[in-house]
Amino acid sequence: MASTELNATAGPRSSEHAAAAPGVTRPPGAQAARKLGLRAALTGLVLLTVAVTAILIHLTWFYNARRNVADVVGQLNRQIVESVQHEVRGTLNDAWSVQEAARSIFFQEAIKPTDEAKREFIFLALLRSHPMLSWIALGFPDGAFFGALKAADDEIDMVEVKQNAETGIRQQRVDTYTPEPGDVMFRSRKLIPSDYEATAQPWYQRAVAEDGPGWSMVSHLPYRDRPAIVTSTPIVINLDFAGVIASSSRWNGSLDSSPACRSGKPELWSSSTGTAE
Repeated sequence: MASTELNATAGPRSSEHAAAAPGVTRPPGAQAARKLGLRAALTGLVLLTVAVTAILIHLTWFYNARRNVADVVGQLNRQIVESVQHEVRGTLNDAWSVQEAARSIFFQEAIKPTDEAKREFIFLALLRSHPMLSWIALGFPDGAFFGALKAADDEIDMVEVKQNAETGIRQQRVDTYTPEPGDVMFRSRKLIPSDYEATAQPWYQRAVAEDGPGWSMVSHLPYRDRPAIVTSTPIVINLDFAGVIASSSRWNGSLDSSPACRSGKPELWSSSTGTAE
């Protein structure tokens, strides 16, 4: 009977305990914190994915952009080099044709290199017919120099440097002319001392040493120094060396870095034909 009462008494308690068990749950604050942590983790994962994707896209774009820029720069460099080579070829060929024409005149003895009046006429005609040229000149074995300079569109100068036979002093004479249609008008004459010697110049020494045509970059010429491309070749008359004839074109200095603008006979110059290729 006592057992029955115990069981009867225990029965309700167990049911009460069972009924009370579902009420033992996590606090609402813990559930909220768990949800917030999950959301934060998901948000961080999304942001990390976006950041990684953006970095990969940026790196891919940066690599392609650099490669495209390098290709464009390479194409521009090739175009610039081709343009420089074309300009140098044209300039050298023009200078060579004038130089060869003058050399042939002296070689055939149509006029003598020492004939001042006739050589002025020839040099003036050649200079006016080739606008790209700035100088046509003669260097003599005694160091004397004669040249025609196109100083401007409205000015041509005849420049002569030679030693005065009486005083022994080297003197420079500059006769200035103004071009007119079919003629030139004399403007002025200047006489000044000069230490310029043709035989000491690179263009003269190169032609003598190579016994043939060559070209050099020169910055020193008598009267109005400026950078120039100078082509030069020896003059031989009746098997006797008579001097060096040279022609030059003004050079602005912006293309000196190009392989086509280094002194000597580069790949664009043919020593067999004397022309630029």
